[in-house]
Amino acid sequence: MTAPLAYWVKITPAHLIRPMKKFLLLLLILTGCTTHITQVVATLEFYDRRPMFEIPEIYSEWYADTEECLGKVGNFNDIEWFTATEIIYEDREKLGIVEYPHEITIQVGARVWRFVLRHEMSHHISGPDIDIH
Repeated sequence: MTAPLAYWVKITPAHLIRPMKKFLLLLLILTGCTTHITQVVATLEFYDRRPMFEIPEIYSEWYADTEECLGKVGNFNDIEWFTATEIIYEDREKLGIVEYPHEITIQVGARVWRFVLRHEMSHHISGPDIDIH
């Protein structure tokens, strides 16, 4: 009877790591020694997204109230308004969302909900670098 291979060859973690290092070095050389940076982008999906051609007058009043509440000034006239039957962001349904710099999309059923509109307006006024949640 012959002894098993493990009897004749001592297998250690170093024996497993060395070939892997060579493989990774070869892979790096073959790919041109470049570094690829992958940016993680949140998923955003709209269903039946359409522009709002008639903006309710109350929106400008709510915007002014939101500016006063935040102590900041935005530009209501810069906003492009959209509605969608469904808004999915990072696998969660949303009632509204701001896409910077000037797009606000509101779920169709939430077009007249003051708290939803003012929330999205506050994002627009505050800008993308400030988390208001």
